[in-house]
Amino acid sequence: MRKNKFIYQLILALFTLNMVSCDLLENIEEDELIVDETPIPDPEPEISDAYKLELMQKYAPYTYMDKNESYYPSSVDYAFPYFTRYLNEENGFYSLTTTEPLQSGDDILDFFHGELSTAKVYVFWIPKDESKYQITYFYFYPYNEATGDLIQNHVGDWEHASVRLRWIDKGDEDWVLEPYQMFLATHSSGTTKAWEDIEKIGDQPVVFSAQGSHGMYFSEGQHEIDFTSKGEILDAAEQGRIVGFDYSSKKGLNGTDWPNWMSKDYSNSGSDPIDNPFSGPIYRFGNQKMECQGTVGTEEICVLSDGPTGPIDKPVWDPSTYEK
Repeated sequence: MRKNKFIYQLILALFTLNMVSCDLLENIEEDELIVDETPIPDPEPEISDAYKLELMQKYAPYTYMDKNESYYPSSVDYAFPYFTRYLNEENGFYSLTTTEPLQSGDDILDFFHGELSTAKVYVFWIPKDESKYQITYFYFYPYNEATGDLIQNHVGDWEHASVRLRWIDKGDEDWVLEPYQMFLATHSSGTTKAWEDIEKIGDQPVVFSAQGSHGMYFSEGQHEIDFTSKGEILDAAEQGRIVGFDYSSKKGLNGTDWPNWMSKDYSNSGSDPIDNPFSGPIYRFGNQKMECQGTVGTEEICVLSDGPTGPIDKPVWDPSTYEK
């Protein structure tokens, strides 16, 4: 019986990889959006921390969780007390694992369900070339449930969305920063849309978080391997939701310090006690893989996959490039 289930899962995995490949081809076409050249102020106005926070809140995503979602986002303050930071002897990097050991790859701990009411959104101001800017919104989920009957669940899950800004002259040299595009990350790819083509509530873009996997989409319904619908809402513009940072200066914008986990110095032991997740850099934000049962192509199929890398490892920081 277990063998038959594994064969079924491998077939589903092959189908999934094919669908993801199709998505990537579609996204390449969709992402080739023509961006009209606009004047750049000279000199460029100074951008205050208050203005950065204002724009972060003004254009914050209005996110629908799926109506059948079981694994909600949380703050790291909520989740980290359930984790232990440890040195992985195989790669020499510090990562996280649940303090309570998992007995099997499909074990579910109570905190995996997250806490939507206190969830935070970790938001970064990122300068780009040609006097453009990007606001990237990161969401942490304690657990990722793979789509449908596919295995490949993992402890810890980081998702993100990016709003891209450029200067607009409102008249008489009244320069303001306004969005022209938005990118939503979905698994290992994503989708870019022109700002004027996005559904909004006021100035806020409406987005959808897929059930279990939390991939982000601009519409509800079936999306190849994911499904989205209008369930509970995470409004990042709500008072107290945003934890803002400036990537260039490596500082917090609303009274917070730059997180120790926002560093690629993964072999750094950090401060004492080093097993505290807040004490230093983190390579993977969840348990190591368990109960691996074979491969599909180069993809190892496990009941529990390795936890994900964190925001600092995502391709959003280079000023000369954009995700597609």
